[in-house]
Amino acid sequence: MKLLHFFAFFYLLSLPVFAQQNKIDSLEKQLVLASPDTQRVHLLNQLSFALYSKNPEKSKDYADEALYLAEKLNFKRGTAETYKNIGLYFRQKGEFVQALNYLTEALSIFSKLNDPEGIASTYITLGLVNGQQGNYLEAMAYHLKSLKIHEKLKLDEKIAVSLSNIALTYYQQNDIDDALEYYFKALGISQRINDRWRIELIYTNIGAAYLKQQHYDRALDYFFKSVLLADSLELPTGRTLLYIGQTYAATKQYEQANEYLFRSIEAFERSKNKYQIAESANAIGDIHLAQGNTKNALKFYEKAELYATETGAKSFLSESYRGRAKVYEAENNLSKAYEFQKKYAELKDSIYSSEVIRKNIFAKSAYELDNKQVQINSLKIQHKNDVLVRNFVVGSFFVLLVFALLFYRNFRKIQKFNTLLQFQNEEIRKRKEEILLQNKDLQQQKNEISTQQALISEQNVELHERNYKFSQSISAALQIQQAILPSRNRAKRLFADHFIIYKPKDIVSGDFYWFNETPDKRLVLAVLDCTGHGVPAAFMTMIVNGLLDRFILFLKFESPAELLENLNKAIQRLLRQEETGDDNGVDAAVVMIENCQKSEGEIESKKLTFAGAKNDVWIFDNNLQQFMVLTGDRRGIGGLQSKKFDAFHNQIVEIPKNSWLYLSSDGFIDQNDTQRIRFGKKKLQKLLETLAREKDEGTEQQWSILEAYNQHAKNTVQRDDILVIGIQL
Repeated sequence: MKLLHFFAFFYLLSLPVFAQQNKIDSLEKQLVLASPDTQRVHLLNQLSFALYSKNPEKSKDYADEALYLAEKLNFKRGTAETYKNIGLYFRQKGEFVQALNYLTEALSIFSKLNDPEGIASTYITLGLVNGQQGNYLEAMAYHLKSLKIHEKLKLDEKIAVSLSNIALTYYQQNDIDDALEYYFKALGISQRINDRWRIELIYTNIGAAYLKQQHYDRALDYFFKSVLLADSLELPTGRTLLYIGQTYAATKQYEQANEYLFRSIEAFERSKNKYQIAESANAIGDIHLAQGNTKNALKFYEKAELYATETGAKSFLSESYRGRAKVYEAENNLSKAYEFQKKYAELKDSIYSSEVIRKNIFAKSAYELDNKQVQINSLKIQHKNDVLVRNFVVGSFFVLLVFALLFYRNFRKIQKFNTLLQFQNEEIRKRKEEILLQNKDLQQQKNEISTQQALISEQNVELHERNYKFSQSISAALQIQQAILPSRNRAKRLFADHFIIYKPKDIVSGDFYWFNETPDKRLVLAVLDCTGHGVPAAFMTMIVNGLLDRFILFLKFESPAELLENLNKAIQRLLRQEETGDDNGVDAAVVMIENCQKSEGEIESKKLTFAGAKNDVWIFDNNLQQFMVLTGDRRGIGGLQSKKFDAFHNQIVEIPKNSWLYLSSDGFIDQNDTQRIRFGKKKLQKLLETLAREKDEGTEQQWSILEAYNQHAKNTVQRDDILVIGIQL
């Protein structure tokens, strides 16, 4: 029964996602039938705004069509909305100069139309762009203007937006206490009106504030809440993943930091956000530098420098200069280190000088404007008094004249009016009686509505509590699952070089990897794919991991095939699959690795024994420069199986030292592109063979595989958990 409640609750959480997508689908259906008029411009702008963060390029296409049609129709309000949406698109891409040009045009038109909501929404985006460029005084002025308009219009949702942006501006100036105060004000309003999109964004911002205060546990708690809610709403998570990576880096947990930073840069590359790519690349460079890997650190600092230069992000450009100076210093290249340290210092001085000049100009302008306003107000008051005296004299004469005429005329009509008034008074008395009866009915209805509102409020509180507990449970499950995976440090000790690409479809995964040593020092390596993905599959990974650890400790087995047979029987017995009909199972590839020693005792080759359950492995022979495939058996582990299945069988090869071994689950192979074409096993095999010949380091191979995946899967949803491992023997 508890499991049923869990799935029911998860379904309810997903309803807003379907509602959002249904809204986009509905707008696109209306667009097909819409005539080329102002209504079509309105539909195009709605679609552009709905898609600017989810699919920026498609958003820009809709905006371009809206602008063409609005200008053709001379539809000023439509033109202003389109300029604002194009400004949002360029801000999302990190191209701030173009964003400011379009937003300024939008503000000019909204002001001429006297449209307060349009003016306020444009103020918001202008404030955000100025804040991202370090223009904090201008940013705060825009956000305070937007808050004043929204409070006057009593728009709770927009008030929360303005409060969040004021908090962000405090955060950007390192005033964290004030930032948190405004974030929690915005969060309270958003929770009261159930604005889940805004709640997700505020969770990330509160986590970032705690990160700056070095409250790392609080920061991670809010970041994971944000990722969980964003995934349920199908919102981008790149920025939150970047913060998680920076939090782990601050606590020197470099493996976790690298994993989340790679995921963040993948997300930003999918959305083509050059500004954020620069920030993520700098962060990855810092981690490589802290680990002493100057070659990879330099590669990412150069990437950050490229994108920071394109977007004009001076702060990120200065950080890339600083990083490169440290890399060259570590490599004892003192001339290069001095060159980039000098660039860093000059750019920091330039940023500081520009900010000081901008602040002085802003303060001087504000002072002069105040003085002029005082003079204008004084002249207005004097003019107003003169007009009042003149109007009083002229008005008094006309009032007396009119009063005399009216008095004579009204005297003759008083008797007629008295009769009419008596009749009207009687009608009013009857109407009062009717109103009293209606008020009684309305009061009863009001009481019923109050009762219903109280019930809804209770249900809302209960729903928030369940949501919080669910978020905590999933976060805890993620930490537990990460804890069972072998550490990257252990992998570095066991293998000459390696890479691990691990991308869960949901927060927790049904794919996992495992390796351990037998008592006689043989290394056993496995990649396993449990049925499904998400929480149910994650439960299976815990069971299977525990069984594998138990087999190593207590069960003497001679080969991978024997290990797979034991695992098959154990799963069927533990899940009572013959009794219950449960069909959950596992696909796996298991390799046992032994050293082959020559006469002098030096290890020159490795003996590999492989057995697979619906999974293959690939091997690149370093001496012969040949690529081979070892194919697993076409039966799985666990589940309802035919009695006719043969036993798993072993395949044994001997390969030279420093050759490469590759293992993968089916998630990478099954990923579709926008044409619903799978990546495919042959294409993956060809890619691995090319990388084994051309790329010496595991990190370079990992980066190339991720780039190939992103090129194939862009603008599509990840279908399954993804796991690809490469080992240099």
